[in-house]
Amino acid sequence: MTTLVARDYRGALEFLRAAYENEEPAPFPTLVLDALRRLIPSSIASYREWDDRSGSYAHWTSGVDLEDVERIWDRYPAVRSQDPLPGVCPRGEARVPTGRAFQLSDFLPLQRFRTLELYRDVCRPVGTNYVMKLFLPLEGRSGGFVLESERHDFTPRDRGVLDLVAPHLVLVWRAKQAEASASEESDAFLTLTLRERQVLRLVAGGLTNREVALALVVAPGTVRKHLDNVYRKLSVRGRAEAVAVTRVTHSPARTDAQAAMKPGSKRGL
Repeated sequence: MTTLVARDYRGALEFLRAAYENEEPAPFPTLVLDALRRLIPSSIASYREWDDRSGSYAHWTSGVDLEDVERIWDRYPAVRSQDPLPGVCPRGEARVPTGRAFQLSDFLPLQRFRTLELYRDVCRPVGTNYVMKLFLPLEGRSGGFVLESERHDFTPRDRGVLDLVAPHLVLVWRAKQAEASASEESDAFLTLTLRERQVLRLVAGGLTNREVALALVVAPGTVRKHLDNVYRKLSVRGRAEAVAVTRVTHSPARTDAQAAMKPGSKRGL
């Protein structure tokens, strides 16, 4: 088991703050991926997501022009069978567990990797020699991060930090899904700020103020202040009324958040 030090935890908190405070509609746009590259040194960081029902696909990247990546990505289906970390793509089945980081070097030595068409057609054009991936357990979607490096393989510390933030990234994704559907749930919800909506969504999922504070990387007093603002704006007297008046649906966030933040948990911050 990798032992992380204080600066690793501080870096993880800074990255998660950037992810939670992202005001773009997408959960992991370029600005969040930029922060991920600061946390885990890499030449390229990408996030790809498929809607399992509609088959729609979205892609964000940091460190390289998106159009260049898309042109190379068009070649990937032909060599996907050579990838030991294929994850999920349209009309494909995942072969890698979700919620944990894996490195290409776990399965292929660099010398062998460089003999493959996968390397020649997809990785070498952008200077990639080392790859680490993390696929998230999402509802109705297939999403994953791809970190690429040219000069050095990812370290046990890099992998440990990515595993550390993984459950919180699921919460970030769920919060953005809630934001996307908020306008359909209630006009009252739209009067709240982004952070007030995030707090209310987690409260609706059953989290205590302390658990919300841990999930959003803020102080419990800050959560109380956000809730006071929510009650004032919605003209309600407490948590139950706030959830009811905005018709915020139940979220499965509680189980994941509690597991991620349980004292002594390998997943917790």
